[in-house]
Amino acid sequence: MLDRFLDNFYQVISFEKDEEFKETEFKELFISNAVLMEKDNEIIIQKNLEQHIDEFRIAIKQYPQLFELGFHERQLGYQHIEEGDTFLVSSRYEKKYCRGGKEVVEYGVNHMVIIKDNKKLKIASVLW
Repeated sequence: MLDRFLDNFYQVISFEKDEEFKETEFKELFISNAVLMEKDNEIIIQKNLEQHIDEFRIAIKQYPQLFELGFHERQLGYQHIEEGDTFLVSSRYEKKYCRGGKEVVEYGVNHMVIIKDNKKLKIASVLW
């Protein structure tokens, strides 16, 4: 169940050149009041789901050159702890996009709290 959920997460966030970001499918991966946090150097920026989607939508519109090759994330592996209906997950990923006409490859970790919500897995919080 967790494997399928994480595979789907990375499929949903990824898209090909000229393909739309799958906003509806992305939203369905999260509980309605999920907390998303991005570490930028020593600062952690907290946002809600709508703010994150708006930020991504604006980036696609204002910086199309970053998405000349699409946007791709794939999971490299993960570790988790399961307690009842809650999973604490550290998911290592590879991210590919474009900068200066060249492919950029970056690596990171999504730290997620995933819960069962009506028998479906949903992300309650994520820090990357």
